Amino acid sequence: MRCFYIFLCAALASLFALFPQLSMKGAVKGLELFAHGVFPALFPFCCCIGCLKRLGAFSARKDAGFFGLLRLMLLGAAAGNPTGSMLLDDLSTGGADGCCGAGGAWASVYAALFNLASPAFVVGSVCSRMLRASSPRAAILLLGCHYLSALVLFCIHYAFHQKRLRRAVNDCRAPARREAGFTDSAKLGQCGRPDPIRVFPAALMEAAETMLKLCGTIVFFVSLAELFSASPLLAPASCTERAVLTGILEMTNGLSLLFLSEAGLRLKLALACFLLSFGGICIFMQAAAVSRVKAGAYLFAKLAHGVLAFALCYLLFPLLFGGSVSVFGSGAVLGSGSSLGSALPRALSMLEVSLLMLTASAAACAAAVFMAKRTRV
Repeated sequence: MRCFYIFLCAALASLFALFPQLSMKGAVKGLELFAHGVFPALFPFCCCIGCLKRLGAFSARKDAGFFGLLRLMLLGAAAGNPTGSMLLDDLSTGGADGCCGAGGAWASVYAALFNLASPAFVVGSVCSRMLRASSPRAAILLLGCHYLSALVLFCIHYAFHQKRLRRAVNDCRAPARREAGFTDSAKLGQCGRPDPIRVFPAALMEAAETMLKLCGTIVFFVSLAELFSASPLLAPASCTERAVLTGILEMTNGLSLLFLSEAGLRLKLALACFLLSFGGICIFMQAAAVSRVKAGAYLFAKLAHGVLAFALCYLLFPLLFGGSVSVFGSGAVLGSGSSLGSALPRALSMLEVSLLMLTASAAACAAAVFMAKRTRV
């Protein structure tokens, strides 16, 4: 594996050296994206989050309760990438290696599901600037499917793993409790009380370090995406395929290319919802820069998030934009003089309704399991 990484780094360095104009163009675009979008939106929020973490405002690590984790999810959604993963960093650490067995796996899943795009980014950048779909219905569809899919996956995972999750958190807290020499939880809560005067300078330094990591990650991957989009390997691909492949590497470039594609509005919004939810390798590396995540668990959760968001967006599109075909209305069917082309939209609509009902049933079952606090009948 080490030889593979050495070869990959050498190949990337050679590409940047052979195509300096493309790499410099990507670096300029990355710096503009960071300076005009990421830094103004995230730096003040990172300072506040750092202060709140040091003052003990996030109590989810005490019991890993549902509503404590849900609060972190809402904060991650309000602030945008990669704040959700940063909030989970305190929850995933605890031992000398930073992750305690199974705790690292579930914390990586939640770091993926809580790492969400902010409403300001979706409305201001994606809908208005990239997709040119300034209709409020497009923003409502993207935001609703993006957040609803993450919430459904979070509820399902928590319902089936809440006991193991609490056990992992307790195992992570045990070494700290033994090192402190306390057995009483009340005494442990009084131990290490932070000095409010030193909280803000420490949070400021942490926020500046986080911003530096994000800047380097964004500049590198935007430059790499610029080289990838100009690569002859993508010459046979259509504009839509190029947008998806580029978006898997770096989300913003993929969304920009998606606007230029020949796909219809329905497919564009569904693919945009997939790219927003998956985030791309660049968002994953940003999350890895601010939190200790396991690559396998994180990427699998983000892929599931992206696929579910794509399905929901594609199925719910007719409810907001109209143009859906009547499923149960009267009309000719196969065998009574109608063509196959007129029957296919009807069958497709029936399939969409069936998948939507299946998704709603799965969400209802997850809620029922959570409310009953049991995973076996």
